[in-house]
Parts: sequence; structure tokens; C-alpha cells
Amino acid sequence: MAKLITLLRHGEVDARDDIFRGSAEHELTKKGWQSMRKSMQEIQPSKKSSGRVLSRKITRMKVDFLVTSPRIRCVKFAEQYKDDNQLPWKIDKEIAEMDFGDWEEQTFEKTKISDPKQYSLMYQNPERFHPPNGEKYLDFQKRTLSAFNRIKTLRINHVVIITHAGVISHLVSHLCGDPAKNWSKYYLPYGGYGQIKKVSGKWKVTYIRAGNSELGENFS
Repeated sequence: MAKLITLLRHGEVDARDDIFRGSAEHELTKKGWQSMRKSMQEIQPSKKSSGRVLSRKITRMKVDFLVTSPRIRCVKFAEQYKDDNQLPWKIDKEIAEMDFGDWEEQTFEKTKISDPKQYSLMYQNPERFHPPNGEKYLDFQKRTLSAFNRIKTLRINHVVIITHAGVISHLVSHLCGDPAKNWSKYYLPYGGYGQIKKVSGKWKVTYIRAGNSELGENFS
């Protein structure tokens, strides 16, 4: 059974921010690579500073295994990092971002105008959310929870899951016992991360930085 799971969001990509990006493929920018390297440094014991003031809520433990989404904004970093550090890894399609179908690479504003009902469901009642020709939210939730339940059984100390904002925010809201509609509370910035570990026999979200808010220890 894993002792610590870190959920790392991919870094900045070479595309505009205000679009639906699920199955669409976009490369990391130089800044995107740098932010992910900094985060990997912060979650492990190191004498070298990442340049950021670290919270005492962060658990720092040597990384033993990587699991990555197959999207290039995740897998390219994972492949480079595992080669540089001689780590075992796995590509897992179940932790890929939600497939937004016809909404892929469309702006939020355009979609809000063209399909207001589904756009509203995404925030108000995600269980009924289903973008046209895309993935149902319930199917997305099922596969990501299935992946987490499988990954946490790995017999290693520290697993890093390199994935997407949607995967992380919905998984964390579920683990915190929050309604699905509150997923945006846990939305991570590029290169941001959260941590999950077993506390008193239960898996708890022990650290996450969501926007400008830092949450930890007692919030789950």
C-alpha cells in the first residue's frame, strides 16, 4: 500500500488558457517545464531551494514511482523525469482529462453562449453534465476513482500522479466529501500539486494549493 500520493498538474501549455482542453494535445512551454521541475523538487528532501517558501504542510518524501496521463503535456515531462532519475513509471489512460467532445478547443465564452444548459450543468449539477459527443461526467468520475483505488494499492512509498486540473479537482472534492458541484474549490494552477496519505487508517487530502488558498491537514 502506498504511503503518499502526490497529484501534480501539468505546467503551462503553448495555447490560450480560456479553452476546453481535454483530449486536445498541446505542448508544454518552457515555463511549464520549469514549474513542474520545481514542484517535483519541493515534494522531495533536498538541500537545494526551489526558490519558493514551502509550507510545513507539505510532506517531502523521495519519489519512487510515476503514473502519468497519456496526454503529451503530461507524458513528455514524465518520460524525461523518469529517464533522468531512473524511476519506474506507467502511462495510465484512466487519469487522462475529460473528453469534451465538440467543446474541445472552444472558448469558455463561446460555449457558454452556444450551449448554456450544458455549461450551467458543469458547475451546478455535474452528475448530469455531458458535453456533445464527449464524455459523461459520471463516466469520467468512475474511471478516475477506479485509477486512484488501483494506484493506492501499489507497494511503494511515494507515487506521483502527473495529470490534469479536472482529474485532480474532482478526485479531491470526492475524497473531501464535498458535493461534485464544489469541484472548482480545488482547481490547481499550472504545475500545482496536492497530496494524499493515509491518516488513522483513512486516505486524507493533507495538502493542496488551490488558487491563492493553501489547504491542509484538517480540511478533509
